[in-house]
Amino acid sequence: MESSIIILLSEYDPGILFFVRFVFFIIFLISCGSENQEIRYLPETLPTEESIKRSISSDEYLPILRAHASNKGSSLEKWKELEKTAITESEITRYWKMERKGFPSDSFDTDAIDKGREAIRTRLAWSRIFKKAQLPLKEAVGPSAKKLISKLNLTLSPTIGKPNAKWTIIEWSDYHCTFCKKTHPFTKRILERYKGQILYYHKDFPLDPDTIEGTTLLAVSRCLWEKEPSHYMSNADMLYNQTRIEGNKEYGGLEICRPNRLAKEYYNLVNEDYREAIGVGIGSIPTFWVNGHFVVGSLDEKSWARLLRDTAPE
Repeated sequence: MESSIIILLSEYDPGILFFVRFVFFIIFLISCGSENQEIRYLPETLPTEESIKRSISSDEYLPILRAHASNKGSSLEKWKELEKTAITESEITRYWKMERKGFPSDSFDTDAIDKGREAIRTRLAWSRIFKKAQLPLKEAVGPSAKKLISKLNLTLSPTIGKPNAKWTIIEWSDYHCTFCKKTHPFTKRILERYKGQILYYHKDFPLDPDTIEGTTLLAVSRCLWEKEPSHYMSNADMLYNQTRIEGNKEYGGLEICRPNRLAKEYYNLVNEDYREAIGVGIGSIPTFWVNGHFVVGSLDEKSWARLLRDTAPE
């Protein structure tokens, strides 16, 4: 295509010809950059070695991972080694800076540093493999996860279901979050399908916690929950499809839930949820806690089905 255009323009001003070549060069760079971005996938936090082992050893996940490797003309082990070769020292340093903070400054020698950095390389490789296979990692259940509910104030949180349910699900999300919006219909569907078997809580995690614009939809949601809790999910549908905030718009047909009439207490609840989430280590959304297991990222119907199956009490 480029050569055809250049031939057509060859009889015109050399400046135009230079401009066309320059445009194609920029397009080439952008396309290369897009390919590199997939290879350079960097999760916000690395999965633990325990969660990787749990995921790899899953009877459900292992065949899927092997099938993906086979499609690449490789074994799972060779795929892992290939991913490792694509990881740069600067990428490892990014995580090394975070992880070494938890160790005494005098506990590292050269061998320990090399071993620690190599472990990060392996964990990052597996993280990329699971992302490309579109499989959520089976996070390990540590003491902090087991005690999580005792650290959360769930008294005023939007709640669906009753105590002693088979599954307890806590969701952190925001109506401005694209991946949260993508997941919401599937979450709504599993709550309907497993009605009576799931106790669900919603916790606010504004992407922009420092502005009124960034917290208003969540504050409106709090108002709607207080006034008409039986319509929580249908109101959530409406808020996810709200493209912009209108100060004088009634939400749920309720005068009191207009943004310009919201009581300050609703904003306070949103901010309290956000501070609480940061305190327990939530860093991105959507995040789900299901029977002691953390899952980060969007979920579809199949992902939810696997997650519920894997977290069902014995």
